[in-house]
Amino acid sequence: MATVENLSTEVQILKRDVDSMSALMSKLDTAIDKLSNVANSLDKVIAVHESKLNNHEETDDKLFSLIEQRRKEATEQYEVLHKRIGTMSDEFESELRQSMKDMAESIKDMKEKDDEHHKEMAERLTKLEMWKWYVVGAATVAGIIGSYVLEYVAK
Repeated sequence: MATVENLSTEVQILKRDVDSMSALMSKLDTAIDKLSNVANSLDKVIAVHESKLNNHEETDDKLFSLIEQRRKEATEQYEVLHKRIGTMSDEFESELRQSMKDMAESIKDMKEKDDEHHKEMAERLTKLEMWKWYVVGAATVAGIIGSYVLEYVAK
């Protein structure tokens, strides 16, 4: 009978093991359900992130094209500005040369007028000096004659 008792004990042990395996299986089922829920949630999060990444990529593409457009516009504006500066520089140099020519002509005219005025003043001064010497000469002659007259009258 030892074998029946042994068998009975082993059956009891097996029942207990099956019960504990049953509890373990129940817990594994719950864990699998929870993992499935987590996987579904992760799928949703990944879908949202992929959508956001796509939106960001579209936004980046738009920004890159806008930046490229602005760069082209800036380059065009730079070229226009460079041309304007070049044109203004050329015009300024042209006007400066013309002004210098005009000033040179004005200085030449002033020099000619100054030379003419100098000649006139020299002529007037020469006439004045001559008149002065005539007066001095006449006064000398008058003084000499006057001294002879006074000498003659005093005698």
